[in-house]
Amino acid sequence: MGTVNTAINILGTRGIPAGHGGFETFAEEYSLHLVGRGVTVRVYCPSERREDVEWRGVSLIKIKAPDTAIGSMLFDLKATVHAARHGGLNLVLGYNTAVINLLLNIVRRPYFINMDGIEWQRRKWGRLAKLWFRLNERVASAAATGLIADHPAIAAHLEPITRRKIVISMIPYGSRESSNGKSAVGRESLVERWGLNGAYALIIARPEPENSIEEMVAAWSQKPRGANLVVLGRYTEENPYTKRVLDVASDEVRFIGPVYEKSTLDILRECAAFYMYGHTVGGTSPTLVEALGCGSPILALDSVYSRWVAGSSAEYFATQEECASQIERLLQDEDLRKRLSGEARARHSEEFVWSKIFRSYDNALGLDA
Repeated sequence: MGTVNTAINILGTRGIPAGHGGFETFAEEYSLHLVGRGVTVRVYCPSERREDVEWRGVSLIKIKAPDTAIGSMLFDLKATVHAARHGGLNLVLGYNTAVINLLLNIVRRPYFINMDGIEWQRRKWGRLAKLWFRLNERVASAAATGLIADHPAIAAHLEPITRRKIVISMIPYGSRESSNGKSAVGRESLVERWGLNGAYALIIARPEPENSIEEMVAAWSQKPRGANLVVLGRYTEENPYTKRVLDVASDEVRFIGPVYEKSTLDILRECAAFYMYGHTVGGTSPTLVEALGCGSPILALDSVYSRWVAGSSAEYFATQEECASQIERLLQDEDLRKRLSGEARARHSEEFVWSKIFRSYDNALGLDA
């Protein structure tokens, strides 16, 4: 694939280099791919002061905005105004402020929106927030140059509400394949940092009801397992939901706090006996894709989302009792875990490697010269 003489603005993220977050990781990886093809890339980043800097050939447009909900909308407004003035294609990651993107329609700048998950279905939002998200979903579906859905179920959801001339491209999230975590050095780092010298299962997810963490922790804690369940994230007595999770946890559940270093996350995934996934809403979850790339056997909540992503590389559960039964089965059956691990890597190579994702984005944005 050759070089392309154009400019692309990437909006909607917390900026790069990526600290954490699926959109931020994608923005970083795709920006570097585009720079390699000769594309001028601008990525908009919230910052404490307004400045423009260059990072590995990418122009980082740093926009001053407070770290609040209103500040986030102000950042999106300032970034969109800047992009409208400077021209080029626009790739917007997320539709939460699609009404602001109408400024790009006014100046006739093309823009494509990655529609992410169905945000208004999340239980954590109040009625007014859900109304706002539904409004922006409809605006994006009527006004954007093109839409990107990261899962076939999201594409199917968007199809009946999208203006006929707008093309919906189904492009999932991607990740790098990892293969270094099971080294002796990797395992020793887990022992040294957290004392993880035995078998453990792993949960990496935001501590929210939609991610079924309370149910999975309760299932694990029904009986002694002879192994640990390691849960990442911030769990405190002050937060009502995380307090409930702490209350149902047995002594075998380890809450180790937030972990953001990608190398450490890869080691945790690769050394885990299996990875537990309980998302109920959303499309292709970055955490699930990254677990596949690490060859993690998967135990997943049965849904249209997880079935398409993980396929035969996962065992599934629909209830807390089924989850408890599958936990026992996976802990006892090493051959099953080995088979699921191999199928996880095969599924990742088939669908979620960055090279395939980038080709699909290049095609959707008209860069497949």
